[in-house]
Amino acid sequence: MKEQAETAFQCGLDRLSGDDRLLRGKRIALLTNDAAVNKNLQSSVDVLQKQFGLKALFAPEHGVRSEHQAGEPIPV
Repeated sequence: MKEQAETAFQCGLDRLSGDDRLLRGKRIALLTNDAAVNKNLQSSVDVLQKQFGLKALFAPEHGVRSEHQAGEPIPV
């Protein structure tokens, strides 16, 4: 039986934060929700803000971290 080579899986967030050539020096906006995390369960907002700085953040009705009720205003 042939041995199968193991392929390491990386999500997009891990790839972006591991190789910053694509986003370095760019103005970045992020559309995300609270389920978007890296392999260490760190929020996409936290990871990208720390590494690149975010210029705009877009989220669903309940906020980036799902802290707000439907229809509730979210402070900017």
